[in-house]
Amino acid sequence: MTTKIAITGTHGSGKSTLISEVYSRVKKKNIRVNMTVEVARKSIFLASKEITPTMQLDLFGKQISEEMEASRNCDLLLCDRSIVDILMYTRLFFPDDDQAKSYCKAMEDFAKQYCSTYNYMFKLSTIYSTNLVKDDIRPKDRELQVAANEAIENELKALGIDFIELPTENPANFLVEFIQSEIIKEPTEAKNE
Repeated sequence: MTTKIAITGTHGSGKSTLISEVYSRVKKKNIRVNMTVEVARKSIFLASKEITPTMQLDLFGKQISEEMEASRNCDLLLCDRSIVDILMYTRLFFPDDDQAKSYCKAMEDFAKQYCSTYNYMFKLSTIYSTNLVKDDIRPKDRELQVAANEAIENELKALGIDFIELPTENPANFLVEFIQSEIIKEPTEAKNE
């Protein structure tokens, strides 16, 4: 049975960097680990700057598909985002759109069941400047980042999903130690050694 960990948080919070680092470190321990990439990075909608409720629904489905495919033949799956992130952004981007509201209702109903497939949910709250990231996908609006950071936490709480807030200092160390002690049951080295 695959243990699935999702890292959630606003864009520009370091999720992809964290997932890559943790993946590399856990892989060195000969654990059968896999990771998902952020599905928005591969979206043809975003590439064409077509941000619509339909694009959000497409991302929601692709997130599920990516997770299901990546969970084959591994003991640990690290997910860059969760379906909750996509639900949150749909609400945030289209608060008054009737189609988006309809999609959000369906996504929320599905998420209430599907989120039980995440064994652990971790949230990053650090917000880095998106101007430091060299891509054209992420919005560059700092206010949007702050709003998304708050909205993802509210969404997790509304869905009744327990999550662990990652520390701002050395979140990779925290997560690797968590995986060692809680998932693979490997004793961690004494901190004073």
